[in-house]
Amino acid sequence: MVNLTSEHKPIIQLGAGALFIDRYTDNGDVRGAERYIGDTTAASISATVERTTVYSGDGAVATKLVDRVRQIDRTMSITVQDATLDNFALFMMADRPEKVAALDSSMDISTVIRVPEHVTERHYFQLGAGSLGATPAGRPKFDLRERAIATTAILSRPIGSTTAFSTVVPTMRDEDYELDLKTARVRFTAAGIAKVKGREIEIVMNNPNIDGVPAFDRVSVGAEVKQIRVAVRYIEDSDPGMEGRNIYIPRATLSPAGEAALKSRDTPQQFPLQLAIEAPGGGLDQMYIDGVPE
Repeated sequence: MVNLTSEHKPIIQLGAGALFIDRYTDNGDVRGAERYIGDTTAASISATVERTTVYSGDGAVATKLVDRVRQIDRTMSITVQDATLDNFALFMMADRPEKVAALDSSMDISTVIRVPEHVTERHYFQLGAGSLGATPAGRPKFDLRERAIATTAILSRPIGSTTAFSTVVPTMRDEDYELDLKTARVRFTAAGIAKVKGREIEIVMNNPNIDGVPAFDRVSVGAEVKQIRVAVRYIEDSDPGMEGRNIYIPRATLSPAGEAALKSRDTPQQFPLQLAIEAPGGGLDQMYIDGVPE
């Protein structure tokens, strides 16, 4: 007698693979351009149900008469450790990163800061938040060479004044401030504080004579949260000789699922995401699970 179970070839898969996300447009359309979200440490699918159970009313011990599933909830969890701005935006439920314009090489680079009366040597000021597009966060860096700047002018006026900026009196000297172009920050020394406190300061780097400062991407996280809907594709990297599983989810609502460590000696920056799988409409099913041939 043949033991048929002994001829069965089991599929025991230690899951590995790549995940792609296609973020829906504001008009509710899938773009068809799937972005590889980078290295992921975990991905899982769960399915839970709610049931309606009816028991008999007669007798000392109730008998189950009906047990029906009335609702099923399918979800997917992903932990991403590729710390791109796109992934950060998904985790914060923010719009996609936007480009902050480059600076032309012929521009004078200027910025306006307010120096309060209580300023000390431990205070820093971010450049690029004034005349360069009035972005509150300023610019993360200028990437200039000190020697490329022809002159640096520091002008001022009292805070709240509408008069034109004029040269600080007494004149600012090099030892009155430290300018860090790598992080686009300035700090006033004890000698310079007395000259600038309580005033609006305009710092102008005239004719920097450079090739220009490149554009950079920035994520702005608004107070008003929008639903983020995505299509998800999982392409499994199966073991040799094994049948893998490729999964496509046409529509899911994405949300954060925990915390991301900004600073840790033990944990890389990871972004846990939760996806609630929805009915996509248009005659499509919620999920498509492929049996990839060996």
